[in-house]
Amino acid sequence: RKVFEIAEQGTRGKGGFESIKSLLTKAVDKIETLFEQDEPITGLSTGFSDLDGMTSGLQPADLIIVAGRPSMGKCVEAGTEILLEDGSIETIETLYRRKSGRLLTLAEDWRFRFTEPSAFVDDGQKPVFRLTTRLGRTIETTATHPYLTPKGWRPLDELEVGEKVAVPRTLPVFGKRSMRECEIKLLGYLLGDGCLTQGAPKFTNVDERMQADFISAAEAFGGVRATIKQRSGRAPDICIAADQTERASWRERFAEGLRGALESAGLSGRQFALAIGVSPVSVWNWTHARCVPEADVFTRVCGFFSNEQLASWLPEGRESAAGNSRNAVTRWLDELGVWGKDAHGKFIPDSVFQLPKEEMAVFISRLFATDGWAALLKSGQSQLGFSSVSERMVRQLQHLLLRFGVIAKLRARSVKLGESRHSAWQLDITDAESILAFARDIGIFGKEEAVDRVVSAVMRKRRQTNRDLIPVEFWEDVARAKGDEPWAQLARRAGLQGASNIHVGRRALSRSRLSQLADALKDQRLRNLATSDVYWDEVVSIEYMGIKQVYDLTIPVSHNFVANDLCVHNTTFSMNIAENVAINSGKPVAVFSMEMPGEA
Repeated sequence: RKVFEIAEQGTRGKGGFESIKSLLTKAVDKIETLFEQDEPITGLSTGFSDLDGMTSGLQPADLIIVAGRPSMGKCVEAGTEILLEDGSIETIETLYRRKSGRLLTLAEDWRFRFTEPSAFVDDGQKPVFRLTTRLGRTIETTATHPYLTPKGWRPLDELEVGEKVAVPRTLPVFGKRSMRECEIKLLGYLLGDGCLTQGAPKFTNVDERMQADFISAAEAFGGVRATIKQRSGRAPDICIAADQTERASWRERFAEGLRGALESAGLSGRQFALAIGVSPVSVWNWTHARCVPEADVFTRVCGFFSNEQLASWLPEGRESAAGNSRNAVTRWLDELGVWGKDAHGKFIPDSVFQLPKEEMAVFISRLFATDGWAALLKSGQSQLGFSSVSERMVRQLQHLLLRFGVIAKLRARSVKLGESRHSAWQLDITDAESILAFARDIGIFGKEEAVDRVVSAVMRKRRQTNRDLIPVEFWEDVARAKGDEPWAQLARRAGLQGASNIHVGRRALSRSRLSQLADALKDQRLRNLATSDVYWDEVVSIEYMGIKQVYDLTIPVSHNFVANDLCVHNTTFSMNIAENVAINSGKPVAVFSMEMPGEA
């Protein structure tokens, strides 16, 4: 009623009826204009052909109301992880608070590229659902959040178990922040077979090559020594402890620096002791390299002298010289956040995700050296695998493998330890191309022969996959491209075996077969699909997870982004119209959104 009242006010005072002659004149003028334009619409195209057909495009003086709330349907849970251009991983909540971050989006050519969100939106708390795929990837979104399927972008509440959704099959993103090789090796070994909850790090393994590699890395780290402790009937431990000779050397350096500073200041040991509130005996012990100040007293010493002086005396800090302090490796692990974590709580630190490719490969090869394997199963299938009781670490490893184009399936399993059973998480790599990529770029230190056997078995067999396939629905795209040409004729032109029966519309397409068809049809879109960065993963469950905090990103042009290693969309119907009008007509478009921050 309110809308019609506005309409009545707009026409009030402008007269009532019009003659048929004047109306016909206007109609004929409109028809002539349409004919001269040689276009099916008279207004500006929205870019949506069905809508244009109903409205003849956007007309002058039209007020068009889009009946949809801002951010409706495009929210992901606050802890959803986003891969950034520098290789780091951040939650969407962090990106919202930072209001910046270059992330991946799927372009029209089926390739991932980096883009910058144009808006970061807090959507409050909403009901969310967890989608889990056959590969074990998970994400929590609202029910109306769109996912890419073979039939296009469809909201979660339309999806069913068994349907396919798009996920990345490769994410070749690496960082530029290097770590020392000794640090990379130690971290890989300790996250696998290390104990991080006792007084000092300890590595337990029976392989002599790995023992030697671990000890060499510990010695290269500096300030520590690694010793093997044999245990009757059990695997030996390699324990890391502080190098007391080096600690004594740092105490001498501190003592020399302190003596020189007191002499330059014209202070006796007794005067200095009085100034900082300690006994003269303590100062005597410091200046004679017997010990260094306790932590609280050291703070007072730091306040008395300049930071530059203290840094020159103990560049590695107080703990490098203190007799009862933690060793250098322990302090380093604490800085990374992994010290004190038991087997279930272990995780891969942030710094690993920003490593260059070659260094990341060294880390993965050492981690696989502990709890990974390369095997030929009784079924004849080749397999690479890794297992851990830490779900978080295994999911992180699954993502890191994706950086190398290695597709790994994650599954939960039950393992027996003593008289009880425990949950564990396992990664399985069985796809031939993934196995070859892993062997070429990563490998498993200490298990090279096993990897070679697996690779030889893969090479002896005809390479085929029943997983990384193009869904059957895309036969329709091939059909549209071929037109009226008979399928058998197209198959012969494409060089397909069994050209008389290529299972049109009944079997999923291999990438090689689709490439052959695309080349025969000279269809670039089909070529792009055949070599795409997308893996079509199967939905295995959709579960309600309750009310949670959610956020949204607005992505220009492509309107999608990669989150938790899945492709998700942001529903931007009105923004799509605005962009289409601006691009296709060259007309200026002003956008006023409820999602805009105040400074916009």
